[in-house]
Amino acid sequence: MLFKLLLLISSLISLNSYAIEPVTDLSAVEAQSPVIELHWEESTSPVGIKNYIVFRDGVEIATPLETMYVDKKDIGFLTKYTYLVKAVDINGLVGGAVEVSITTPDKEIVVPPVVIDPIPLPTHPPGLVARLKIRWFSYTQWINRILDWWKE
Repeated sequence: MLFKLLLLISSLISLNSYAIEPVTDLSAVEAQSPVIELHWEESTSPVGIKNYIVFRDGVEIATPLETMYVDKKDIGFLTKYTYLVKAVDINGLVGGAVEVSITTPDKEIVVPPVVIDPIPLPTHPPGLVARLKIRWFSYTQWINRILDWWKE
């Protein structure tokens, strides 16, 4: 009995003594003023990753499930932001933090609109008139026409 209890305690301790790999390749880009996109490669854990925690300047701002986050809240111009990302596994254990910094430009980035030249539609020769004749047949008329055709 004592042996089983010690074995149980030992297995519980070993379950909580694994390490969560921190995220890799964390990058921050200004996608559009004033929006910052964070991207990273997923973390690994023996039990699986539940979500991530994103911090901006030391304050937790999001818990995304995916390996990206779009920060739109209170982004200023000519401001440096430092982001930290941590992984959380299924058991709630938190992995190490990875950091990235980005400085926003001093004014809004304006992307010029894309102008697409319209494709000219084909024209028909002068004097050509298109006519469309529509005839309506009832179900019975269609059956009779098919039967007449079949008899020929």
